[in-house]
Amino acid sequence: MITVVVKAPGEDPVVKQLDNNLEAVQKEVGGYFEVHGFDGRLTLYCNDGSANKYMAPNVVDLCHGAVLVGTVLVMNGDYGLKDFETPSVVENLKRRAVLAPVL
Repeated sequence: MITVVVKAPGEDPVVKQLDNNLEAVQKEVGGYFEVHGFDGRLTLYCNDGSANKYMAPNVVDLCHGAVLVGTVLVMNGDYGLKDFETPSVVENLKRRAVLAPVL
């Protein structure tokens, strides 16, 4: 099991335990995923076809200026997050949250 932070659109981020495998990540984000850098050493996963599925806007990718839609998941590579990392990840996702629909 690994520790991750998951944020669904319109909800606060939550800390979860997931199996450390591809299927667990795909289940959390709703299918195949794409990977984005997050705060340097961390990785954000989101559904790679989400724009085509009309998923709700969720968080802003500050590196690329894009709004990511659907549920996102943050972890530290293949190893999950350490206990000391989770509070800062939760706060950072809250700051990046999309609060209103993007037209």
